[in-house]
Amino acid sequence: MASINKKNMRIVTRLIEAGFITSKQVSKLTLTDLRKIPGLNNADIETIISLQEAIAGRCVYEFLIESEEADET
Repeated sequence: MASINKKNMRIVTRLIEAGFITSKQVSKLTLTDLRKIPGLNNADIETIISLQEAIAGRCVYEFLIESEEADET
């Protein structure tokens, strides 16, 4: 059974709230940009890097869901 990955969704929400509203903007985020977002920790930054990889690989949908099938692809 698939469900929303709440941790990843929380990070996407924080990026949107920080003004990064397009895939292109998220793809171009640098460490300097990330340091400007209050309260991000190392785990959050790793999740953002995973999001950037998902955008590049065109698998954002899989990034946003939690399922055994998503882990296998």
